[in-house]
Amino acid sequence: GQEFDRRPEHAKPSRVIMLIATDGHENASTEYTRAIVRERVERQRCQWQWEFVFLGANIDAFAEGGNLGFDPSNIAQYVPKGANVRNAFAGMNLSVSNYRAGGSARLDASEY
Repeated sequence: GQEFDRRPEHAKPSRVIMLIATDGHENASTEYTRAIVRERVERQRCQWQWEFVFLGANIDAFAEGGNLGFDPSNIAQYVPKGANVRNAFAGMNLSVSNYRAGGSARLDASEY
């Protein structure tokens, strides 16, 4: 957000999408708590209309993404093997392309 704020108005993006993809393994962050991440996601979503997408493998992505403040329609769970990974990211690519072209204000991660 600070980077965008420094840009001249004509160089600021009209839409921002933040994708969080996790393999579900614990990274033991000591810098950011779940509460801090949730507050930042909610602030950027509410104040600046950023979209956040959560792709999770080997976890309950819907519970984890929900705990972090992600919109349920922007959460997807996938099995991290072969074509499943490719399909998850291909679906994300289609959703983002549609969104950037002025499509739906919501990314429907449930489609993949």
